[in-house]
Amino acid sequence: MPGGPMQKLVTIFLSDDDDDDMEVQTHLDEYLDDGWTVKSLTPFGTGSAYGSGGESEEEGHCYVAGWLAILLEKG
Repeated sequence: MPGGPMQKLVTIFLSDDDDDDMEVQTHLDEYLDDGWTVKSLTPFGTGSAYGSGGESEEEGHCYVAGWLAILLEKG
């Protein structure tokens, strides 16, 4: 729509596998600092699984992973 607000879709992958603090792998700071605002946020594809423990002696563990779809708007 000419003259209307601009929109941008950003996806963020979240996983706590080997990442104790659920650190976000993609950051929104640069968009928010540039005047974009969050119009909507939708989680999808979330689930949990049991990891094998890899090559270590550790017992396997349960982990959670999923995606966030974030609609940004500017203008």
